[in-house]
Amino acid sequence: MKGYIVIIIILSLISVYSTTRFLLLENEIRKLNKYLEKILKSKSDITEDYKNAADVEDARIITCTIGDRNYENLVKNINKYIKNKRVERITFFNREQEFKMEIANISHDLRTPLTTILGYMDLIKESLRDEQIRIEDNVKKNDIILGREDTRENNNISESQRVEAIEHTKSDIWTYIDIVERRSKNLQNLIEQFYEYSRLNDINYVIELTKVNITQIVSEHLLSYYQDFENRGIEVHVDIEDRPIWVSGSENTIGRIVNNLTGNALKYATDGLKVKVYEDDNYAYIEYSNRTECMTEYDIKHIFDRFFMTDKSRNKSSSGLGLTISRLLANKMGGEVYAEYEEPWFIITVKLKKWDSD
Repeated sequence: MKGYIVIIIILSLISVYSTTRFLLLENEIRKLNKYLEKILKSKSDITEDYKNAADVEDARIITCTIGDRNYENLVKNINKYIKNKRVERITFFNREQEFKMEIANISHDLRTPLTTILGYMDLIKESLRDEQIRIEDNVKKNDIILGREDTRENNNISESQRVEAIEHTKSDIWTYIDIVERRSKNLQNLIEQFYEYSRLNDINYVIELTKVNITQIVSEHLLSYYQDFENRGIEVHVDIEDRPIWVSGSENTIGRIVNNLTGNALKYATDGLKVKVYEDDNYAYIEYSNRTECMTEYDIKHIFDRFFMTDKSRNKSSSGLGLTISRLLANKMGGEVYAEYEEPWFIITVKLKKWDSD
């Protein structure tokens, strides 16, 4: 009888031990699972807590409080994997920051000499105008003093040929100057976009939000591009209500977004553009729809990536940053920008929070 009692006691102890161990293991697995979920959900894990790879080695990751060898090996391997991923992400983050800093520095270094070049171009144009006026005055004076007959006798070419040669030379000079000036301004625009992109990626860059009427902003900007649309033969259909729609944002920032979207339409629209401004209970929307050549799912997926261009030949004098900057600006105001393609219409929508009167 005593033997049965001993066996029952031993089995009970084993059962209690196994149950306790099972519960402890279950609790550890639950904690491990929660921690891994936290890591997966966190978008800023590591970069805010650790600034370099060396910090990761000193950081506590997952601890093991039960003496199970298999579980200890599992935790050890998970810790090793997390550390390696953190080091990779830190390295990538640091390289991104260095890249953005280099863009800002290069843009800043190029802005000054380019501004100087454009300034000298203005001086050259002014000087040529003055010289043109001076030459024309001298020609008139010589013709008056010598008489038109004497002037023609002292030249091997006729008066009409002389005037034609002068006009042709002046035309060539002005053509070359216009080309240089236009290309310089294109380069200036690209540099400004690079500089703006680097600033927007700075976490300390903040946009002051105020009460802004987007119907007025969009209407005014579209009117300023009227002649450009006429020159490109693009028919614009506007659907904007004749009343204010107030959003939380910055008038200058929203204007830059609208400028970018309009410029994008001017470059890539084939013949039609539709602009619509509307609202729901919580948000206001600016929608640009333009006819364009066939776009792929890949184009739509990457349309907001920096330097991405659907025109692979890069013949549009674009940096591939316009839409990227538009999305960053909207995000800074608590909004978003997204794109879709409903053949043949390419649609970009800006979504902004409405102004809360409370």
